[in-house]
Amino acid sequence: MTIITKQQIIGKTELIEIPVVNMQNIPAKIDTGAFRCSVWASDIIKTDKGISFKLFDINSPYYNGLEIFAKDYTKVRVRNSFGHEERRYCVVLKIKVGDKMYRADFTLANRSINKYPVLLGRNLLKNRFVVDVTKTNVHLLPARAKLTKEA
Repeated sequence: MTIITKQQIIGKTELIEIPVVNMQNIPAKIDTGAFRCSVWASDIIKTDKGISFKLFDINSPYYNGLEIFAKDYTKVRVRNSFGHEERRYCVVLKIKVGDKMYRADFTLANRSINKYPVLLGRNLLKNRFVVDVTKTNVHLLPARAKLTKEA
C-alpha cells in the first residue's frame, strides 16, 4: 500500500549538516519518542550575554573546535527513557537534511556514550517528515555520497 503525503520520508537515521560550523555527514538518530532534538556539546560556558559551546568534544571524530555563541537560550527539564530528569540548555540551531534547511530547538547534552551524536525529535519531525524505520540515510545527497569504483 502506498501512502501519499506532502511530508518527506526520512529513515531511522540520517546524515545531516550543521552549517554554522561547516559540518557535514553527521549521523543523527530519528527519535519519535523524544520531544526535542539533542546534540552532543562540550565546553558550555554561560555568561550574562549568552552561552558558548562546542559541538562534540576532542575525543569525537566530528569535533572541529569551532565555538558557537547563542545569545538566546533557555533552560529546560528533560527526562530520559529511564525516568531520570535533568536540566539542560536549549538553543535554536539550523540543520540541513537532504537539500532543505530547518530550524529546531536542540538541548545541549553529553552524548559521548551514545552511538549517535545528534538526536532528532518531534519538534523537528512534526508536519515535515514521515519516518520509515526500514530505511537509513534517505536524504544522503549523491554529491556527498561515497562513490565506489568497480575494478
